Amino acid sequence: MKKNASGYRLVFGYLGIFLVLIGLIVISPLIVLFFYPAEAGVAVNFYPVGLGSIVLGVSLSLILLKGRDKKRLGKYQDFMLISMIWVSAIIIGSLPFLFRGDMNFTNSVFEATSGFTTTGLSVFDFASNTNLYGYHVYTLYRSLLMFFGGVGLVLVLVSALSDRYGMRLYSSEGHTDRLLPNLAKSSRFILSIYLGIIVVGALAYTFSGMDFFDAINHSIAAVGTGGFSTNPNGILFVGGNTIAIEIISILLMMAGATNFMIHLFIIQGKFKKVIRDLEVRFILVLLMIFIPLFVIAIYYSNSLGGIGAVSFYDSLRLGSFYMVSSITTTGFNSFQPIAELGPAVILMSCCLMLVGGAAGSTAGGIKLSRVFIALKEMYYTLFDRVSSKRVLKPRIYYRYGEEKELDNEVFKESTSYFFLYILVLFVGALVITLFPAGVSFKDAIFESSSALATTGLSVGVTHASQHPGILWVLTILMLFGRLEIMTIYYSFLRLSRDILGKETI
Repeated sequence: MKKNASGYRLVFGYLGIFLVLIGLIVISPLIVLFFYPAEAGVAVNFYPVGLGSIVLGVSLSLILLKGRDKKRLGKYQDFMLISMIWVSAIIIGSLPFLFRGDMNFTNSVFEATSGFTTTGLSVFDFASNTNLYGYHVYTLYRSLLMFFGGVGLVLVLVSALSDRYGMRLYSSEGHTDRLLPNLAKSSRFILSIYLGIIVVGALAYTFSGMDFFDAINHSIAAVGTGGFSTNPNGILFVGGNTIAIEIISILLMMAGATNFMIHLFIIQGKFKKVIRDLEVRFILVLLMIFIPLFVIAIYYSNSLGGIGAVSFYDSLRLGSFYMVSSITTTGFNSFQPIAELGPAVILMSCCLMLVGGAAGSTAGGIKLSRVFIALKEMYYTLFDRVSSKRVLKPRIYYRYGEEKELDNEVFKESTSYFFLYILVLFVGALVITLFPAGVSFKDAIFESSSALATTGLSVGVTHASQHPGILWVLTILMLFGRLEIMTIYYSFLRLSRDILGKETI
């Protein structure tokens, strides 16, 4: 028992360090008041929350991490700490929304979760966003939640601190890429790439005619694969050259859904390693297959919101945009809502956002590498059974610049996670249909897929007046999707063992 208490002292001590970061995140959007001083009245919704989190964090770390206490966390306590960090970030991050006065606790937690997990589903009321309610402050705040959530709270803190005890936390948050031998330097390098792409994206949006404030927010949303927009109708309704904005958005979404190791190879000019990477090849194949399918489905669809026949040109625009928006799990809407594009487009979007982007990127979903490995193992199984030679060839794949063999452990991890992911998805969708809100199972499947894959595309289930139970289910799915299920699973196992005193793990 004494050992457990010591372990939890470390957990809460380290949590204190992250509470300081969370407090700084809450205060950070107030920088926009230099440009929009008329909104200064909303500062009272942010300062007490941010400063309170900082004070609590400093107190916990000073009291519980005595001197230079550098003990390691116990078995699975790193997962517990990650879960506590993210839940704390969501609860604290929801308070500025709650203090607005026009959002209840459920909606506030939902919006904060959607931001930190880079999902983009929203119950935010744009209609009441006058200067009195701090439109620019709250809009930037939502984008900053995506910014920090996209790259990871642990990565941000590790980039500023020593990497001596951060690797397990770094991995537990879902990061698979250690670009440099030193973890802190690797984290700083990833953060530099992330910021660099966002800055380039913001400038590109500005040159396309978008307002600079909108450009910054949408660049963060695209690279962070978050999907929040400054306009309730979507990114293409904020002004500017829509064709240019679409092209820029597609490029930024693809960049956000690409592993940071691939970005490093591009910077180093190692293009051969880029082309050979399994995730790069897989997403290129998916693009070549599904963009034509999207275009055909949209072109021959009769359900385009009553606007009549759609041209091939518009079909190409819509198909390309929604295909990339889905597989990168960004969730940007084009000039026509996805719910109006017919069942074929909705089904394909659902499948693609479940596949998701690359491991070690800002994208959600099952991840390209897991799906690729599962499909490759299936191919080998079928091929071996019909082969007359019965000669087993080594199962090779190329990842992170290295040639690797597909062994049983890798296959087992990929397929186990795949089936667990689908199980959580169907349970979430089933629970949604049980609430008296009239949500059909197919709509529940799509919305649950969007939440679990942290995508943000919606067929109309998510809105401010939706049943609270449904919003809580989607909130849980978003958190499960961002932390990749197993982190929360191991956290509960560890907690149950400590409470019950039994060896459950």
